[in-house]
Amino acid sequence: MCFSVVVFIIFHVFHCNSLIYTVLQIPFPTNMFFSVTHSSNMFYSVVFIIFHVSHCNLLIYTVLQIPFPTNVFFSVTHSSNMFYSVVFIIFHVFHCNSLIYTVLQIPFPTNVFFSVTHSSNLFYSVVFIIFHVSHCNSLIYTVLQIPFPTNVFFIVTHSSNMFYSVFLSFSIFHVT
Repeated sequence: MCFSVVVFIIFHVFHCNSLIYTVLQIPFPTNMFFSVTHSSNMFYSVVFIIFHVSHCNLLIYTVLQIPFPTNVFFSVTHSSNMFYSVVFIIFHVFHCNSLIYTVLQIPFPTNVFFSVTHSSNLFYSVVFIIFHVSHCNSLIYTVLQIPFPTNVFFIVTHSSNMFYSVFLSFSIFHVT
């Protein structure tokens, strides 16, 4: 039996001193390989949801692109299969009309609960990678914090274990 998983993409737009929420829900079976990437430049941003289906020893890719305006220069990708998971945090910096990429890869076994959160204010941003290990009926937390400057509010959360897959939410705060 295949259970379904839903990716929630939540857009937050500040308008007349109130927040307007637009939510897109995308269900898919939990036995799919998948990755989610947010990428952007000065003019637009795109959320890429990439579904990987193994069929006859081949990978079939289905890509969903969701464009939206922003001026953020970074992306966060989580990729996994049955054997391992990797969180990719990719920083994009425009310098002399070229893009400079800094990539942080954090591998860990797929049977560990984890979440990835990016939080920011007008002065700084921090990526929090939180690993949760169940031990003796209690949760042990290991937190990795990665600070960097930005002026954009952005939160990404992903959680999974060996038995069920993905809950993702993107929250984008547009600064005018």
